[in-house]
Amino acid sequence: MSYVESNKLELKREYTTEIKKEIVAFLNCEGGTLMIGIDDNGIVVGVDDAKDIIERITLMIHDAIKPDASLICSAHEYTEDNKSIVKVVIGQGVKKPYYIYEKGLKPSGVYLRINNTAQQASEHAIKQMLIASAESAYESRLSIEQDLTFSYLELAFKRAKIELKEKTLGLINADGNYTNLALLLSDQCPFSIKAAVFDSDDKNRFVDRKEFEGSLLKQADDAYNYLTLNNKNHGEYNGILRDDKSDYNNLVLREGLLNAIIHRDYALNGSILISIYANRIEYISIGGLVTGMTYDDMMLGVSRSRNEKLANVFFKLKYVEAYGTGIEKIQGDYEHTGVSPRFEVSDNGFLLMLPNKSTVSGSKKPMTDQEIIYGFICENEKVSRAEIQEEFGFKLTKTRNILLRLEQDGKILRSGNGRGTFYVINKSK
Repeated sequence: MSYVESNKLELKREYTTEIKKEIVAFLNCEGGTLMIGIDDNGIVVGVDDAKDIIERITLMIHDAIKPDASLICSAHEYTEDNKSIVKVVIGQGVKKPYYIYEKGLKPSGVYLRINNTAQQASEHAIKQMLIASAESAYESRLSIEQDLTFSYLELAFKRAKIELKEKTLGLINADGNYTNLALLLSDQCPFSIKAAVFDSDDKNRFVDRKEFEGSLLKQADDAYNYLTLNNKNHGEYNGILRDDKSDYNNLVLREGLLNAIIHRDYALNGSILISIYANRIEYISIGGLVTGMTYDDMMLGVSRSRNEKLANVFFKLKYVEAYGTGIEKIQGDYEHTGVSPRFEVSDNGFLLMLPNKSTVSGSKKPMTDQEIIYGFICENEKVSRAEIQEEFGFKLTKTRNILLRLEQDGKILRSGNGRGTFYVINKSK
């Protein structure tokens, strides 16, 4: 069979990391198919290790392209003319614009499929995709549930001595129907916050559990009261005077809670989780960073809200004082304490860990599995995948993925073939 490239089909003789441009281009247009092991003339030449290529492509789609497109892309091996080829099917993206993570949300990182080639998107095209994405934001869409009541929202506005203007705030759309923002602030809000208190540093045994429901404003108030109730005081004496100190600064507990509520992705099901351990408090919120934002941007204090109208309501009611100051406040509270808060971001989640300043002073952050394997390779002249699995009890797929990441990051080098494959440290780094 002979193949011909088109706006929906791309042919590659062999695998290279540059194919991520083609994948991004298909995601930003109508989707398409990428076939590896077929030359530009449409002749099947095959690939040597289809399984390895599939693993690399799968990892690339997950790590090198944002937003995460793993669920709308798939890679499989096929045999034609007794030769192996890899077929990658890319769906049309629903969170455009997609971009190459290392390049960022700019023309060098955003591609479009035009005729049978991947071409850089213009700044105007990127802006248009961002506008289209913003217009379809969850909070602005029509709520499926229209039978809503707002007793707690009305109480909050009355308490703040502010007139509740539903249309101005975005609770009602142009047709007079309730939006999802109204749903989130209503007494019927379908999302919740789940909190648990544990008697140690792990989840072996819990002491108490609570679930907070209703309007997000009510959940914020109830969850904050629960956090302060579990914020223990410790008395220290300076001469005859007693100085009471808490495990956590209540303002920091509040910032962590409000960030989890205001910035979560309500298009995804699930509850915000708060876990109170002996040595820390963890907030886990649904949804990663907003498209175009990086971890470094966040840590610098750059602020882009996923739910701008929801954030505005919290701002008007003085739950939050200003935009984009939460992380700075949290970090500032731990200066000169010997411990630091931890922020972790994935494609669909955000974790904030606050150390208990009364109990964890001097503790070390646990090593990641990637750090463990890298350290093991450092300690040995060379190691095989099987040796790593035997040493740490990791499963095959997990070990392969970690080694691929270390290799792509340039930290290790792979040598040999088949069972003779081994890994060494890249000393040029």
